[in-house]
Amino acid sequence: MVSPGKAEAILHDPSHRGFSTAGRWQVDVTSRATIVGSALYRHSTDVDPSSGAVGGAFGFAPTSHVSIWTEGDANLQTKTAAGHSWVVVNETSVEVYRGIWLKISPQLRTSGAAPGVSDLRRLAFAVDLLPRTHWNVNVSYYRDRAFSVSTSALLAQLHLSI
Repeated sequence: MVSPGKAEAILHDPSHRGFSTAGRWQVDVTSRATIVGSALYRHSTDVDPSSGAVGGAFGFAPTSHVSIWTEGDANLQTKTAAGHSWVVVNETSVEVYRGIWLKISPQLRTSGAAPGVSDLRRLAFAVDLLPRTHWNVNVSYYRDRAFSVSTSALLAQLHLSI
């Protein structure tokens, strides 16, 4: 991907226009295992410093009804006091009945202010219903803990693809 900036900046806000580029690399190690790498670079704008992000992931399916995906991402903003931040996510999915998947996903994030200390811990539970081709119904529950504050959210989504 190569872009002159965010879509809304191109049309409406020239102060946010900045060259952006991204790439993704994927290797299927076996028919049940995949390694993915990705990178993003965004040049500085009139109001935003230059930034970048890199990520790596490993996914595998020990059986046709179990899927495990682990990902780590780092945000590399160059001119801020907070510096680098990172996110680590694991998602384990089990098909309990044909087309019904249960998911659990623990996640950690740090803003970079305190190296090595996560500032957000999230535990997500989800049910994905795949009733037919091009349809996906998802219901997710998120439990977040940031320092001493806990929050919860419930999200329901209908995905249609053509």
